[in-house]
Amino acid sequence: MVTRSSAGAAVAAAVVAIGASGCGSSNKLTAKDRRDFVAGCARSGGTATPKACGCVYDQLRRHGYDTKGEFRALQRNIRAGNRPAFFVDIARRCLTAT
Repeated sequence: MVTRSSAGAAVAAAVVAIGASGCGSSNKLTAKDRRDFVAGCARSGGTATPKACGCVYDQLRRHGYDTKGEFRALQRNIRAGNRPAFFVDIARRCLTAT
């Protein structure tokens, strides 16, 4: 079973990858951002398969994370040790569904 803590940790690196990619002129998320998220998340191992990581990304988008700036804000929270409950719940659902 994936715990709330390990599920959040499994995809935190992927959020960091999108947050770091926000140096361009556009704040809009692109298909490349999704690919980068999935690749970074899947590299974290465990139950973080590409399918599960895609699920996490899509659920974050449905939760209102529509820009690189919003992903960067989530990144700052995660780096500060604050994994919002909705994020951990999304990760847990997606990582245990595959």
